[in-house]
Amino acid sequence: CTLRAALLMALHDASSIVATRDPVHELAWTIDAGITNGSLTDKHLLKLTQFLEKLVQEEGKVTRDSLSKSKGRGRDVNDEGESEGNMRGGGGGAVEPLRVIGDASCVLRDPSAMHLLAGATLQLLLPAALLGTLPNEVKGLHPVLRLMALAVEGRQMLRDKKYRVPEVDPRIVRDVLPLLAAWFLAHEAKPSLPANELHAGQDLPGGWGVPEAVILKCKEVLPRSEVARRLTQTFALQRVASRDWLGAARTCRLLSTALKPPALLEGWDFAGALAQQLTDAVKGNALGPGSALWEIAVEGLLLKAVDSQTQVHEEVLRLLLATALQLEPATLGAYLAQTLDNTRKSRRKLAKRGAPNFSSFPSMSLASDIGSDIGSDIGSDGWAGVAQLKMSASDGVRSVYSKFHRIKGMSIEVAPKLYEYLEETGKQ
Repeated sequence: CTLRAALLMALHDASSIVATRDPVHELAWTIDAGITNGSLTDKHLLKLTQFLEKLVQEEGKVTRDSLSKSKGRGRDVNDEGESEGNMRGGGGGAVEPLRVIGDASCVLRDPSAMHLLAGATLQLLLPAALLGTLPNEVKGLHPVLRLMALAVEGRQMLRDKKYRVPEVDPRIVRDVLPLLAAWFLAHEAKPSLPANELHAGQDLPGGWGVPEAVILKCKEVLPRSEVARRLTQTFALQRVASRDWLGAARTCRLLSTALKPPALLEGWDFAGALAQQLTDAVKGNALGPGSALWEIAVEGLLLKAVDSQTQVHEEVLRLLLATALQLEPATLGAYLAQTLDNTRKSRRKLAKRGAPNFSSFPSMSLASDIGSDIGSDIGSDGWAGVAQLKMSASDGVRSVYSKFHRIKGMSIEVAPKLYEYLEETGKQ
């Protein structure tokens, strides 16, 4: 999906007529413009809404034509597809008259596009919450959520060759968005304590901040809805960026207690961005081990998510490096044992096929459109640095692990898994 959108925009930049004839050209251009801008403007949102309306109209027309054909009335739906190929999708129009819906889902499925839409949802939801507007009354919110639903369901539609514009899961509007709005309003009314004053092992001030029944409903939705997960993950990144440490801790706790693999591992872009944000907070002395957010986000989420992508693995290691001098050597050794155990199989697979070059891989920072000052690269030294690390070790991460044995207090007694790994990979 990322390649599909990138090729289309490359053709657009080259002023190719191929791009202008593509039925999802305007959609791709609007999403790309939003990513470049850092958020979707009112003009971008209007264009997306209009594109969605065209898809819905086209779906309705094809459905009516199919019904007419089955009753022996009207002309062949495939002929209709050929005569209206502008919206029905290039050469595939005659065979798959609604293929444009699948093509649109590819553009929207790109991680950056998904995050952009999630950010736009919060961009519409949270200011409205300050005015007392309920989620189901927020103007422009429904089309954005429906585009996210289309992105999520597109892959299965392309496999089955059965296309439709999915409806919004009502549980998202009824249960999840009100919870996120409530946590946002709580911080607006009373800003969070500093992260290091929210101690690990203690109840968060005010607990969940909402009745337990609200949390239970959201815990039922999150494992079943990727849209709900994406929105909650984006909200978590926004809370960290806004230094709402209590809101961030609550949101990460919700994710860690509601999700298990594979749902937990699918959000590799979120995990990488969260690790980077926490690293920056540690370096700025705003966060450290012993805090509730560290316990919830690092131990509850990131150490479990290291196997989702090599980039996430690296970013979690960088986070541990940033806090190494604040941790007891035995604690650090235990963390590294977890990262090594959780990635054993994937590291072996990567070592067999060789580490890829990710120097041109798109940015994995996901917080730019919601006011974060995080840089555009997931790696603390950018994607060029990430690529250099990958190319220097067969499993892509050995060069990062090798930094830990130089830390004062580290030894084979407190970190046996680390030294076993370094010895094993040093022979390769």
